[in-house]
Amino acid sequence: MAVFIWAILHEPSSDFDKTEWKKAKVNQYEMADDLIESNRCIGQDTAQLKQLIGEPTWRDTKANRWVYHIGSGGGGLGFLHHNLLVTFKNNRVLSVVHERLPN
Repeated sequence: MAVFIWAILHEPSSDFDKTEWKKAKVNQYEMADDLIESNRCIGQDTAQLKQLIGEPTWRDTKANRWVYHIGSGGGGLGFLHHNLLVTFKNNRVLSVVHERLPN
């Protein structure tokens, strides 16, 4: 039973690698936590951010936020959709959040 629960809840992770990030559109979520924990994006302007992680999937101009869809998976059976939420203040990255949404 414990193995089954682990398989359902397990979310793979890996270190952020810019080249792999740009190639691996379906499983970028595996690198998201390392990207956030390293504070690599904080303080960057929009051009720098686009160079690091690419164009956003969607721009929420009212909230000064960019949304990146970074794959579906995790939880062993792929029950989650992953987004990276990047919030700006004064045209610089203020915060980055890894959002996990159930199917």
